[in-house]
Amino acid sequence: MSYRRPITPEMAHYAAIRAAASWLYESGVEHQKNVEAYTQLYLLQRGTSTTRAIAKSESRKPPPKTTHYRVTLFRSPIGLEKRRHDSLFSLGLRRRMDVVYHRHSPDAAGLILSVKEILKVENVTEQEYRLGKLSSRKLVEDDRGLDLLETF
Repeated sequence: MSYRRPITPEMAHYAAIRAAASWLYESGVEHQKNVEAYTQLYLLQRGTSTTRAIAKSESRKPPPKTTHYRVTLFRSPIGLEKRRHDSLFSLGLRRRMDVVYHRHSPDAAGLILSVKEILKVENVTEQEYRLGKLSSRKLVEDDRGLDLLETF
């Protein structure tokens, strides 16, 4: 007869986080940032505190004050079901390489998780959010191709 150690709530919580990170794992340095973002998304959607998910090595340094998700439609949604297209539409993503910003919330987390395979998600601070919004607007303004000299 073998002895099995009882599962504590901390062990179950850690196992859930590891499972969330493992099914999101892909090779590549850039995707490692996404694993952290997706783990926070998963925990936010479940209503769990993220402080328990921080590893010992990360607990030494102060956590960054991220307030928004930068969501990029990285792959084409062609071939996905209508429900997934509706999720992308709700997020504000229309075409490939579109970038939108969403404040951290369970609603945004659920939408992002429903189409996580084709998105690139990054946690950004308030300052990066404002800078990203300004730069994207400036790019749109500069791309008109004409200068309006006078109006009648």
